[in-house]
Amino acid sequence: MNELGTVLYSEQDIEYYKQMSEGELQETMEQMLKVGQRIVENNSFLQNAPWYKRALSTISGKTKRAQKEIAADHAIISAYCVQVIKEFVNRGLITQEKVNVLEGKVNELYNQFTRLVQVTGSAVNAIDDYNTFNLALQIGYYSDTLISALQIASIIHRLSDQTEKFQIVLGAIKKYIVTTPKTVAERLLEIQNANSDDLIFYKQFVDQSNNNIAKGIRICLKLRDADCLDETGVLKAMEAAELTNNKNTINEFIEYIIRT
Repeated sequence: MNELGTVLYSEQDIEYYKQMSEGELQETMEQMLKVGQRIVENNSFLQNAPWYKRALSTISGKTKRAQKEIAADHAIISAYCVQVIKEFVNRGLITQEKVNVLEGKVNELYNQFTRLVQVTGSAVNAIDDYNTFNLALQIGYYSDTLISALQIASIIHRLSDQTEKFQIVLGAIKKYIVTTPKTVAERLLEIQNANSDDLIFYKQFVDQSNNNIAKGIRICLKLRDADCLDETGVLKAMEAAELTNNKNTINEFIEYIIRT
């Protein structure tokens, strides 16, 4: 057991991966990064993957699973993949740069958060949200940005009634995200240069939330659409949403989001 949840891989697994050639290891990593996107839809690409059989054996004691069982194990297998990739980096089997090159595939792995409710039972979902989210922090998926803060706050909201887990998550944020104090206005001003994917998330966030930070973001989005989102506009949006312009690190800002 580590500080962030159950370790799913075994030391024998890591030794097995260390024996792979560079090409085999690269292929294995790419397959692991695809798991979150494809395991529920189509697992045929895993049928002949030796690492997948090893993962199933380590986790469940079985090397073959029916499609229904594979769907139920989606959360756990995904968490296993993230843990192993983290160990690849920790032990120098691959470089962080190689992980960064495959960032798009990493993104697909964490898109599973919204799919887990549909694929697995609520109990499995709760376990995996917690473990996989913390592992995402470890491998550098989140950064000191508004979009990451909102994503994290949305996930933490589901853990808010579990005090111990909530505190562990906050500790992990402090440990794994490099952050510098920024004012709330500085963070909201990031909406000015948001890309299309981030804009979609912002709009979904304000549609699903009605707290003060959501109100402020909603106004900023309208100002951006009118091509007049600047520092003055952000401050006016904050005033209308009753937001204070405190200077916070990302962990402090996330707590602020949750409490507004």
